[in-house]
Amino acid sequence: MTLVTVTYHAEKEMMRLQADSLELFLDKPCTHIVIIQDRVMTRHEWWSYLKPHYKKHRLKLYSIEEICRLNDDMGGWYQQQLAKIYVSWSVDTDSYLILDSKNFFIKPTDLDQWAVQEGNGFPALPEIPWKQVLDIPFNEMIEDFCRLIEFNTQLPRPEFFLRPHPPFKINTAHARSMSDYDLIPLFTYEGVLPSEFILYQYFNKDTCKDDRRMCENFFTPEQVVDRMDLARIALHDQTRMLGIHQRSISPQLSEKKLVDWLIARGFEKNVVEFLDMWHIYNNKVDTETK
Repeated sequence: MTLVTVTYHAEKEMMRLQADSLELFLDKPCTHIVIIQDRVMTRHEWWSYLKPHYKKHRLKLYSIEEICRLNDDMGGWYQQQLAKIYVSWSVDTDSYLILDSKNFFIKPTDLDQWAVQEGNGFPALPEIPWKQVLDIPFNEMIEDFCRLIEFNTQLPRPEFFLRPHPPFKINTAHARSMSDYDLIPLFTYEGVLPSEFILYQYFNKDTCKDDRRMCENFFTPEQVVDRMDLARIALHDQTRMLGIHQRSISPQLSEKKLVDWLIARGFEKNVVEFLDMWHIYNNKVDTETK
């Protein structure tokens, strides 16, 4: 199984941690496709920055323009979503796993034995209100996106949806079949919040319904990680990956205690940088999104 991450310069420290986690916890060689959407760092600078961290594994670096056709009316975030679909034509395995830049492995993992057949192991039945299903305040906009998909493709609504967040396992053939449709209008319609993971599920009827959570993500202020979470994650055999945003760290946990926990998992070389990395990352994101 191939790994895929879409990123940009403000996340480069996170990408370094992700690369180190591959070396620490993936014994079998794999290919990691990194798609850069960046006007600050050149492709050569990205290669020089990341390549030293790939010893067992193969790094394939692409600009987003090499992966998909861009549209000036499409925002950068939407372009990234399309890239996660069209990258299927650059994947030479039957499936690929889409990671967020903030995801990293925390335990020995065999990608050939990844428990989730497709998707992310977070099933949600349609009778549950969208707000509960997605845990985001954009439930009505997501519903509008579903209607837009159905209008443009004439595809029926799936029996159920998986929550639209990474890591998300994609069947390569299913993703390639999406190229038969013009997807750009789905990502440029004003007032509609698109999701590549919701769209993908219209083209896949075999998504695993089992609740097999291979990753724990703490990306929003409402998803707070504390010491009890870390203890539970360490003991839970199925959890192989973690995703943490600095704003989700509990005041009772502190960044130092989190770093100590990471040292225990094997991240000896990066712990000081990891502390600084969160502040750098958040300062950049806050500045660039204002």
